[in-house]
Amino acid sequence: MTGVEPASDEGVRRPLGPMQERLRHQEALANLQKPVEAEPVAITSVRWGQTVNLGNYSSARLDVEAAVGTDGNPESTLEQLRAWVAAHVPPAPEQVDKLFHERQVLEDEIRHFSDEYQRAKSRWLETKQWMDKLGLVLPPTTIEDLPF
Repeated sequence: MTGVEPASDEGVRRPLGPMQERLRHQEALANLQKPVEAEPVAITSVRWGQTVNLGNYSSARLDVEAAVGTDGNPESTLEQLRAWVAAHVPPAPEQVDKLFHERQVLEDEIRHFSDEYQRAKSRWLETKQWMDKLGLVLPPTTIEDLPF
């Protein structure tokens, strides 16, 4: 009972004074703060999981569990599980959108450079025909430097 002195030989309980009450609380707090001496626990399996936002208020979760290897190191087993989950979890919709946009930009650049290449090749062929009509001959090294 808090705030009451234990029963004396006469069986009468008397209230504790403020100093005694404070000492009693400090003793109780000190007992709570003592480190608990526990036996080491053998970890035999570990689990790792990840929840992925699929967009439109939907999500999916991937959980994996593995027994700790013969080395007895749960950290290395957990790291292997993390790597496996990372390799098998689908990308988030934001990542897919970003990658799709980057792909579109690259495809546009490829089309642009392909068009420029075709224009340059066409222009060269026209110039070569004009030079042939005039009887002008280019040195072989100049012709070999052209990419078409």
